[in-house]
Amino acid sequence: SVAEPSPPGRVPRRPPGRASWLPKLASQAVLWRRPRLYYLRESLRGSRGLFDPACDLVLEAFPRSGNTYALRMLQFSQRKELVIRTHRHVPPVVLSALRIGKPVLLLVRPPREAVPSWQLYTGLPLEYVLRQYLLYHRILLPHRERMQVETFGDVTRDFRGVVERLERRFHFGLRTDFDEERCRADAMEHIESHRRGVDGAIDVLRVNRPDPARAAMKERLLRAARSPRMDALFVESDALYAALVAR
Repeated sequence: SVAEPSPPGRVPRRPPGRASWLPKLASQAVLWRRPRLYYLRESLRGSRGLFDPACDLVLEAFPRSGNTYALRMLQFSQRKELVIRTHRHVPPVVLSALRIGKPVLLLVRPPREAVPSWQLYTGLPLEYVLRQYLLYHRILLPHRERMQVETFGDVTRDFRGVVERLERRFHFGLRTDFDEERCRADAMEHIESHRRGVDGAIDVLRVNRPDPARAAMKERLLRAARSPRMDALFVESDALYAALVAR
């Protein structure tokens, strides 16, 4: 995964200093660019998340960018069962898939939405999450033309269009005549059922769909984090996002 999270929603009163996460980011900058080295490290750690080439499609994204919703929509909209590898959230998975010619669907969400959402989920320092966002997408940008890149907005507002583009490119035999509203309702029910507590309340920090309460928290988080350094990083990340989704 991208990072080892703290308990969901637990934001430290005093966020750790940069020295606490810079070494980890430096390690990711090396390992994320070298799949073989990354998987060697993962195998030594006993990871079960090694890349499995026995799949039809690799569906990946930075965390909180629509992976879960897109996966459920593909499952509910298609009669044909696809073997989909997803939710690893690291570039080596995408690079490995491209190396052996596997179809890749990469989802991209604007940094001012994805980054604070992941910070609220994990409690990790906001600057660390933002720099991970930059690193993740910088590594994948040179491979943009070899993947099907879709935005969070594409996936959530016009999933039929996403499926049509996937079908034109990869010829899976996907159906495009599905009832999108029905599939959306089924996907949302499935997503919410996994984030509903015993009292029936939904965990707004963890649920894999937009939430008004979380949106307000994200706005407050971004305002509190304003500084020349963070502003510059967000400007850079905005430009990177625009380069990835350009058509």
